[in-house]
Amino acid sequence: MIMRKITMIMLIASLLIIGVFGMVFADDVTTVKMVFWPGPEAEAMQKVVDYYNTNITPESSVKVEMVLFGREGFFEKEATILAGGSSEVDMIFTTSYIIEQHAPYFESLDEYYANSALAGEGKKELFINSVTQGFTIDGKLYTVPTDASITLLLYRKDLIEKLISDAEWREKYVALAKKELGKDLEPKYPTNWNWDDFYATCLFFTKNYNSDSPTKYGTALQAKAMWPNAKIWTAILRSYNGSWFDKEGVPTFDSPEALEALNMYVNLMKKGAASPGSVNYEYNGPNEAMKTGNAAMILQWGVAFNDLSNKEKAPLIWDKVAIAPYPAGSFGHTCWLTSMGVGLSKYSKFK
Repeated sequence: MIMRKITMIMLIASLLIIGVFGMVFADDVTTVKMVFWPGPEAEAMQKVVDYYNTNITPESSVKVEMVLFGREGFFEKEATILAGGSSEVDMIFTTSYIIEQHAPYFESLDEYYANSALAGEGKKELFINSVTQGFTIDGKLYTVPTDASITLLLYRKDLIEKLISDAEWREKYVALAKKELGKDLEPKYPTNWNWDDFYATCLFFTKNYNSDSPTKYGTALQAKAMWPNAKIWTAILRSYNGSWFDKEGVPTFDSPEALEALNMYVNLMKKGAASPGSVNYEYNGPNEAMKTGNAAMILQWGVAFNDLSNKEKAPLIWDKVAIAPYPAGSFGHTCWLTSMGVGLSKYSKFK
């Protein structure tokens, strides 16, 4: 699966780089620049870029260079580049939730996908339909999709197994849930959790509530005020059938559903069941909390599983991590899907 993805991306990159940037001379090497989202996605893409530059550049005379900004203010920096008509970069990272803003500055790629001499095996049909739909504006596809990222729950399966099987732990959990939530809860596997189960389990694996807890905190949250973190929380909001706006476009962040979702974060922080560092955490913070044995579970992007299950990167927990969907709200289990890709700038000198 990984090799197929790398091959597919390489072929599509070739579509852009060889087909679109065909204005090169055999004895020269032309460098095209691609702005990409920093983090694990960029780490994965760097391997593709390195492969291309090592194996394809000698034939194509085209070299690819990734341009990385900081995660904070990332899209504002891209907007400045595009609005200014800059030709300094050629390919621009985009997502399904911002493509409407980027499309006026991108070239449609439909003709390149349709040209088998350029696309090769890189046909639109290779991609998940919902992903290509997310990048299609007025019937035109504007990107090469690279990732489809979803939110999920990552948890310590060794701790959950003991909670379910150990009579003393079970008894303590039941008593704690009754005291703190006023509800009769029993330990269960995370695939069957609702948010009460999640909250009670976070309390149980917090040393202030359970001196036998192997972890200091039940969880670590991405609570820093920045856009990517809002998506992690919005999946909770959707599980309660909440939304950002009503049908008239009026913000609904004071709705009962929004307050229910917000209180999940507030209560975890006030109770000390989430790491106090959560207020400054983005993607990496919760991962480190789990790697160091300080958190029993986190709400996170699926890509994090690769690091947390890596023996070299997470030696304490690499074989103890499992995946489950977000706990269910009144609307059931939900997730946030972000489709990511790259578009071709209209202002590129090589298109």
